[in-house]
Amino acid sequence: MHSNRTALATGLALALLAGAAAAPSSARAQDDDIFGPDLTAGYAGTIFTAVGAFVPSATPLMMRGSAAPGGVVVRGHYGFQSGSGRSNFNNYGVGLDFTAGSNMLGVTLGQLRPDCPGDDDEEGPCDAHFTFGLGWERGLLDATLGSTGARLTAGADAMLGYARPGDESPLSDGGSTSIFSLGLGMPIALTSGGPGLVHFTPFLRPGIAYGRVRSEADPDFGGEDFNETGAVFTLGGGLGISGLAPGLTVSVGAQHYMTVFSTTTVGIGVSLTGLSSPRTRAAR
Repeated sequence: MHSNRTALATGLALALLAGAAAAPSSARAQDDDIFGPDLTAGYAGTIFTAVGAFVPSATPLMMRGSAAPGGVVVRGHYGFQSGSGRSNFNNYGVGLDFTAGSNMLGVTLGQLRPDCPGDDDEEGPCDAHFTFGLGWERGLLDATLGSTGARLTAGADAMLGYARPGDESPLSDGGSTSIFSLGLGMPIALTSGGPGLVHFTPFLRPGIAYGRVRSEADPDFGGEDFNETGAVFTLGGGLGISGLAPGLTVSVGAQHYMTVFSTTTVGIGVSLTGLSSPRTRAAR
């Protein structure tokens, strides 16, 4: 069973990494599919919802390889995106994760706040909008490396995201916009072992995100409606630090979107959990 899970984890990782590496050439070669040259819908559907507004963080499943019964995680997130137009976005979010068998299920609520320079009547509207996400995560691989106690883990995760920017958002400019997204990823992490109380978890998360953006133009200003779908490959990663306080994990990370925009979201995540530390789990 262990070898099957290891093979599955390895296969998924190679498939995601190969797809991510091929994304730029595929985008140039195919003008009419969801990986088309502008990738607007996939990109916007990712970064303007909970799927991409926040960067990946070290989770209990990354650090331990499995979910503990009765585990609850409280999360806080901050993300920063440099917009391609006149707006940068500062994103704030909170979330809860719950154990369901071998899975972790979670909900995320966030707000994306643009900091439009020279926000006035000439620049146009600049309101924030809320986003909502439903998440799932499951461990696929949990291996202890030699006598060091270091732990190598791999898993799979998914998140559904939704946002409806208001008429005064720079994403709508007077019209009505709704955004749906689905993100899939495979986090791979290595948690340090040894007797120390503080543990470090560097991780990578190759993935793919699908987005649908529907925008109705303001009839007073003309323009055309926009209703498109698209997909984009992503590569996220970071460093988690656990053991600074009981149940506390702090993560810093980034997520790159493989599009012609070539943008990266950076951020920080803080989580508080009642699950045992990696050292305590190893001792059991």
